[in-house]
Amino acid sequence: EAIKNQELLNQYQVNLIEIIDNTKYVKNIVDKSLPLTKALPKLAGYPVPSNYLFILQNQDELRPTGGFIGTIGLARVSNGNIIKLETHDVYHLDMPATGKVTTVIPPVLQKYLGVNQWFLRDANWSPDWPTSVQKILELYTAENAVATQPYDWQDFDFVIGLTPQVVVDLMNLTGPVRVGGQMYWPENMVDLLQDSTGKDFNQLGYSRWDRKNIVGQIALIMELKLLDSLADNWGNLFSTVINNLDKKNILLYSQDYELQQMFSTYGWTGQIDQGDKDYVMVVDANLAALKTDAVINRRIDYELTEDDQGLTANLTINYANNGSFSWKTTRYRSYTRVYVPLGSKLLRASGYMGEEVTVGEELGKTYFGAFVSIEPGTLANLSFSYELPEKVEELAKLGKYELLIQKQPGSRVSNLRVDLNFKNKIELYKPAIFYAYLLGDRRVRWDTGLEADRQFSVNF
Repeated sequence: EAIKNQELLNQYQVNLIEIIDNTKYVKNIVDKSLPLTKALPKLAGYPVPSNYLFILQNQDELRPTGGFIGTIGLARVSNGNIIKLETHDVYHLDMPATGKVTTVIPPVLQKYLGVNQWFLRDANWSPDWPTSVQKILELYTAENAVATQPYDWQDFDFVIGLTPQVVVDLMNLTGPVRVGGQMYWPENMVDLLQDSTGKDFNQLGYSRWDRKNIVGQIALIMELKLLDSLADNWGNLFSTVINNLDKKNILLYSQDYELQQMFSTYGWTGQIDQGDKDYVMVVDANLAALKTDAVINRRIDYELTEDDQGLTANLTINYANNGSFSWKTTRYRSYTRVYVPLGSKLLRASGYMGEEVTVGEELGKTYFGAFVSIEPGTLANLSFSYELPEKVEELAKLGKYELLIQKQPGSRVSNLRVDLNFKNKIELYKPAIFYAYLLGDRRVRWDTGLEADRQFSVNF
């Protein structure tokens, strides 16, 4: 990673990229497999059974921790076997609870969704997974208590957030699955499942009430297939799980403090980082825009400039709505929050609709919140310019600047550009890989993606 002169690489560049990436990938899998094996007894329900609450988050309808909660799964695992598994439409709890559960609803949800009650389906409003889990458990318990037919599940050892990408990746190991006369392949799984549970369920013999049973049936068949091939696919299964943990397609929460701390160490708990370095997290929330995130392209540009007054950041989120008006896609409506270092001061913003930008503090960060609406077939951008706090400036003055850009679970960011311009001469920058460009001796730029959290550093 110390190579800086790209011209020296010429035709060997592609091969070197592949070698480096593969080496990093193997090392990452090996390093993270060991701690995961330490958690296996508890995860496998040994020596006592473990209860799971699975939160299925649809990334095509993006919400702060991964997607809209359309389905929940309840499972009991004992000695490595799933002895009980149920999947339920979240509305089975939400509908009977209407007017019966009193919880203060976030004003944004009330305004843009037109609801006066905080339901389980909207419980993942905090981008910090442990925080959202507490609200999920609170609303699950409250709604289950007033349900017509309450579920016999009260205490959970694990709360796991999942996006459909996890199922797609596991299906690459199991092969296709046939349910209700439909063949689900990795290539069509997401779209076909949305069609089957969204509009075609009557034709498949399901009612609106039990249409989400399809999800459970797919899961049970995949479980059997995975167990049958476990001896041959153990390594591939581990790497698939770790890859999805790193990309935040799987979010872990354990009631066991030591396990939770271990998961957190490896970045698997969806927590907002609490370090003092420079920080950015862009959090979109699809509010009544159907499954339009499936056709949204995003690009994030982060520019930092140092002058005599300090450090000024310019952040732009670019959107392209490639959809149309249909049963699945429409105009994109997002309430977007940008989390930055605590104490940052907003200078100006553009691209938002309605009232002025909301500025607040939570989760150890300052955030800027704004609403955007993007018609099908159009482009838009949301921009914020702000001053970074003195604590970040002081770290840079001591000779090192660090930046963490955290990925929102479930988000698809096709391009990420980070452009840093300093007063002092740059001596070292990381990652010093092929998508990094030293522009003069005081400016460095990276063009990459945001499949997982990204860290950048500069030494002077």
